[in-house]
Amino acid sequence: MQPIVDLQSGHLTKVEALVRLQQSNGQIVPPAVFLPLLGDDDLNLLFRQGLDIALDHLVCWDRQGLAIEVSLNLPPRMLQDSHCAQWLAAALQHHRVAPQRLTLELLETQLLDPAVKHRDIDALLKLGVKLAMDDLGSGYSSLQRLLTIPFDTLKVDQSLLIHIREHPAQTLSLIRAIVQMGHDFGRAVVVEGLEDAATIEAAMLLGARYGQGYGLAEPMP
Repeated sequence: MQPIVDLQSGHLTKVEALVRLQQSNGQIVPPAVFLPLLGDDDLNLLFRQGLDIALDHLVCWDRQGLAIEVSLNLPPRMLQDSHCAQWLAAALQHHRVAPQRLTLELLETQLLDPAVKHRDIDALLKLGVKLAMDDLGSGYSSLQRLLTIPFDTLKVDQSLLIHIREHPAQTLSLIRAIVQMGHDFGRAVVVEGLEDAATIEAAMLLGARYGQGYGLAEPMP
């Protein structure tokens, strides 16, 4: 779980559930290594297991007085499965978690068939879960998708911050434009990749409300 923090108040508002593979010797394998090896059925099963674990954590935290939300990456093919909304509804009902506390993150580069998109996006919206566009700035279809899909949250891709010290003016200008676009669309904006106090301060000064990155908190069990 990696915290997403309100940069204005410093409060924890949400966690993103991330998958890690732990080998028998204790070594942690990052998702970039093993996820590409999995087929669609494997990814769908992994998502359903991860969702069950994440919702179970929410219930446990509720008992401890910590009321937050959780987000998960939705595999591309999972969205196009006609049973996706039913699985989500069953999991939420089983754990007695309100749909509004679950955010599903869709990659900006994730291609969607128009007919499937409207049918299945509508099913998720009727269910009441939130949608986030993940890795905004890593692809080229953003503006069109922002107009056609009612995302609740925009997540600025961490790759935009990699060259902030080599090209500070250009990087900050680009992030400011994305943050302003989010405000104009009435969307929450999360800046990913905040690795230190300087980038956190920059995101705050640019008007970003939420942040995520190792400078705030590392992913943790």
